[in-house]
Amino acid sequence: MNETPHDEQEASPAVTAATSTAPQNDPILVVKPGPPSAVSTSAPASDDPASQNRMDASAFRELAQMVGAMVFVGLLTVAGWHAAHYSGAWPY
Repeated sequence: MNETPHDEQEASPAVTAATSTAPQNDPILVVKPGPPSAVSTSAPASDDPASQNRMDASAFRELAQMVGAMVFVGLLTVAGWHAAHYSGAWPY
């Protein structure tokens, strides 16, 4: 293939980088994982069985939100069921 010098200049990365619209002053951060650090606790873990069987607050909120969502979906299903029967669209 015979390429002209004009075609070679268009295909070179230097020319395409110069015509890029991305800002050139954005830093590129290379993130490499470091060695694992030792976990230090200020107080030893409690061996009390009552404290080990307790649910923390974030888990309780998540459980309450899930139960609330299931109740909400159930109520919408019941309302839709009632509306379908009341309107006569679903006579069962």
